[in-house]
Order: sequence, then C-alpha cells, then structure tokens
Amino acid sequence: MGLGGAGQVSRFDDVARAVAASEPGSSRRSFLRTLAGAVAGAGAATAFRPDAALAATCPPNTTHCRGSGCVDLRSDPKNCGRCGHKCPSGQTCSNGICQSGLVCCAEGLTVCTGACVDLQTNASNCGACGHGCTTGQSCTTGTCVTTCPTGQTNCNGSCVNLQTDVNNCGSCGHACTSGQSCISGACSGGTACTPGTTRPCYTGPAGTQGVGICHGGTQTCDNTGQWGACVGQQTPQPDVCNGLDDNCDGIVDNGATCPSGQKCCGTSGCVDVTTDPNNCGQCGAVCPTGPHATATCSNSSCGIVCGPGFVDCDNRANTGCECEGNACCPNGCQTKHMNGTGQNFFDCAPLGTYTTTQAMEAANADTNQPGTASDGWVTGNPSNTLTSVCKTAGNGTTGTCTCWAYTGTGPQTSAVGHVYASSGVGSDQGCIAPLSTSPVWN
Repeated sequence: MGLGGAGQVSRFDDVARAVAASEPGSSRRSFLRTLAGAVAGAGAATAFRPDAALAATCPPNTTHCRGSGCVDLRSDPKNCGRCGHKCPSGQTCSNGICQSGLVCCAEGLTVCTGACVDLQTNASNCGACGHGCTTGQSCTTGTCVTTCPTGQTNCNGSCVNLQTDVNNCGSCGHACTSGQSCISGACSGGTACTPGTTRPCYTGPAGTQGVGICHGGTQTCDNTGQWGACVGQQTPQPDVCNGLDDNCDGIVDNGATCPSGQKCCGTSGCVDVTTDPNNCGQCGAVCPTGPHATATCSNSSCGIVCGPGFVDCDNRANTGCECEGNACCPNGCQTKHMNGTGQNFFDCAPLGTYTTTQAMEAANADTNQPGTASDGWVTGNPSNTLTSVCKTAGNGTTGTCTCWAYTGTGPQTSAVGHVYASSGVGSDQGCIAPLSTSPVWN
C-alpha cells in the first residue's frame, strides 16, 4: 500500500494509535520504530542473501546475488566475499577482501572486477572479463571448450570415439549409413551407399583438413554399394623447405632440413646465403641490379657483372651498367664515336676532336678492311697537305686501302674528318688516290 496520499497517511496514523493503545506500555512512536526495523531487516536479508534457486544457472566459481546476477565473490567489488558487501570507493576486491589502491597485474594477466586473471585459461573470464564457461567446459586459449576424456574427440561439443561412433566414424561428421558399423574408424558392413553417388571425404588425422596443404577429396559409390577410395585429397606429408605447411600443423617449414651450409628460405628452398643474389646474407635479401647488368652475391655482399660492351661508372648497382664502352672517363661515361665504315669506337675525347690516337682507334675498329693500321700517310705539298692513318692489304691491282684523315693544311683542311677508300693500288702513297668514298668519321 502506498502512503503518498494525505488520507492514507491519516488512516495509517489512526491504526498506529489504536495498536499502541491496545498494548500496555506501548506508544505510537515505539510502534512505528519497531515496524520500520522489521521492514528494513526483511529487505536487507532479501537483497543480500545468495539466491539458491538461480545458483545452478551460474558458471563455475560464481554465485547468483539478487540484483547483481552471477558474480565472482572473490573479485566483485560490489559483492566482495558475500552478496551485497560493497567495497568503499577507491578499493578493489581481491580474494574476497576489499583492498586499497590500484591492482597491478603481472604480464599476461588482466584486471577483471578488481582481480588479476588469465583470460586464456580462467573459466569465469574466458576470452573476456565476465565471459564464464558452463559446467563441463574448460577455458583453452580464451575459448570455452568441452573437455573430453582420453581417447575421445570433441565433435561439435560432444565427446565421441572416432574409432566406433557411427555418426563420426574416422572424423567428425563422417556418418555411416544405416546398417553399417564403425570399426577402427571405418564404416563397414551392409550397403554403404547408392551406386554412382559421391560424397566429400578426408582420411588424414583429425584437425588437419584445411590446414596447410591438406584438403579433402571425393568418394564415389561403386556398383557393389560400397564407397571407393578418397580421390583428390591431400593428407599430411613430411615438411620440406618450400614455403608450405606440408605436415599441416599450422607452421610453415617447421620440420624442414637443409644440407650443411644452406638455409631454408621458404619458396626459394634451401640456399647458400653467401652466394645467392635472391637471398644474399639472409632470406629474402634480393641484390639490386639495373640495365645491362647481372646481380651477384659474394661472401653475403651484393654486386653486379656488366654485359658485353657496357661498364658501371657510377658504382650504383640499381642503375646497372649505365655506360656503353670499355672504360670510364673522369667525368663518367666514354664518348661513342663512328669510324665511318659502320663501326664504333669509344674514348674520353669529345665529338669533333681529330688526333692521331683517335684516327688509329677508328682504323682498328674497322673489321671490313684487312691489314694493320699505320700512321704518317701524307699527300700534297707543304702548303696543301693531308695526314691520315691507313690500313692496306694486297699489292698492285689486288690491293685495297682505307684511310682516316685527321689533320691538313691549305685546301686539304676540308678533307679532315673524312674516310677515303681505294682499290687496285699498292702499299705506297698511291693508297689515297683515286678516292672512291669519303664518309665522315668521329
């Protein structure tokens, strides 16, 4: 009955006076004090008494306290040691006792309602604070699992013997057909199937299917009504160094071994990290390279080898062999020159420079004209001369000659930088006449 209305208060007061008058030595005030104490005591006893009826629904190591639900009396600061015993502000509950100060947990432990717990193994806080496992379960790696006796396997929350269970014969979910028995993990007896039908299969150890390289296959029912072999499956194999989990234990290459002096580098296989440019010094350390170059590894250090006709002048592996030629110049790459007869030669002189050295280089680069290049071939007079390096072969009507002019005077100056070739000549000054061609060089 509520006491909010004025009339109700008046009637209650009349009742109190009447009761007090009927009891010798009693008064209205003493009656009200006695009534209030009885009400408070009944409420406290109800609020803080453990609820036995609901206790069976709580996880292990917890108690059902009315108004709080399932709690751990060892660590709940609102129900510390017993239902309704609340720790003062700033205190925590540890082992059912209110304690002052913050709770500092060791590495790997977590504070749950004031207590340090291991979320990986604590059945009352499995995976997260307050997540309790049910009766018959244990907390393993943060997950509530049904704990099975030795020789049995947890299949969808039930403990079964894979060697004899017709609904889980050999592996979880593999059910034998009606009339069959499960013997040593294989269905036998009776007609196992309808000819021509197929079903998924896997004969590897439980827990390995779908791990690493392992996967299931397909069984086909033969004409006798029996399941055939499991075709297409992959079961665990010994680990080899290949970057795969061959034994299906969830760890790549953990059982692989390599010959002495080599290291297992995943998909690269067993390698010598002192010489392998793709694993130089350590697995996965690929030596850089660039155009016209091949990466090398020597004594665990990277380098490059240049292709024919190219050199590395900046000493940077990632740019490769960036210079065409056969050597490096003080300022970098050599200059590429034409010799006028279809070949090239390289030196450090700029284009348009004509010297005895360059004319000799141009002549030596010519693979068409036989003979040996020689200097000092001069034609004209002191005021109109042309000096060349020439290559000659043969004599008389069978002789040939090619010359590279590199200096001149008077009108002959215009012939500098040209190539002259003659035939039907000897090995004298007649080599430079008659002139049949005069392409430029350099």
